[in-house]
Amino acid sequence: MQKLSMDRSFTNFAGYSGKSLITSTKIPNWSRRAMECVNKQTLILEAAQKRFIHYGYGKTSLDEIAGDLGIGKATIYHYFKNKEDIFLHVLKQESSSLRKTLQKSLEDINSPREKLKIFLAKHFEFMSGNVNVSRLMLDPWRNLQPLFDKGLREFYNEQFVLLRGILQEGIREKSFRQMDVKQVSVLLLSLLRSFFIPGFRLEKTYSHKKMVRTFMNIVSDGIGVQI
Repeated sequence: MQKLSMDRSFTNFAGYSGKSLITSTKIPNWSRRAMECVNKQTLILEAAQKRFIHYGYGKTSLDEIAGDLGIGKATIYHYFKNKEDIFLHVLKQESSSLRKTLQKSLEDINSPREKLKIFLAKHFEFMSGNVNVSRLMLDPWRNLQPLFDKGLREFYNEQFVLLRGILQEGIREKSFRQMDVKQVSVLLLSLLRSFFIPGFRLEKTYSHKKMVRTFMNIVSDGIGVQI
């Protein structure tokens, strides 16, 4: 299989002498060593993600990931248990990006209706606009759904709690009518997840803003408010 080029490599790190990265003695103190360990782990994840996107999880091996970086497979095992562990880290890394975006966007918003709009809008933008995430999801959807669920279970639980809280707040403030918030939260998150279905792409003629407005109109009909 073709070796993928990497923008950076392990050999770019200061102090690397061509010997084992683990046993190198050219790092003067622990803080620097810890920092370089984090950087090395990041490079492994970047190389693995490229492989997963191009060839899928099943056709990617640790030998190929190591070859892309010019290191031995033993070095990868120093940071990750196995290929599944790497894949789970990649999924969590991508979901963390959306989590941070949501937290920043919602922190100064008081209106439940506005919070719901932002929550849905950010999911639309992220899921339909992040090509790498979409490609990563193709393989799990077909063959690795249990692994995919394992990798994102914590993230989806967090999103469920966040969305449920928004709906409950809207009910208390009489912005939303009474509803089964658990059921509605699960339904909305399931609809948002459908953007990961293989082959689905948001048509360029439909902007995120229009899609969100249409979706919000549908939601508003269901919960009895005009947003």
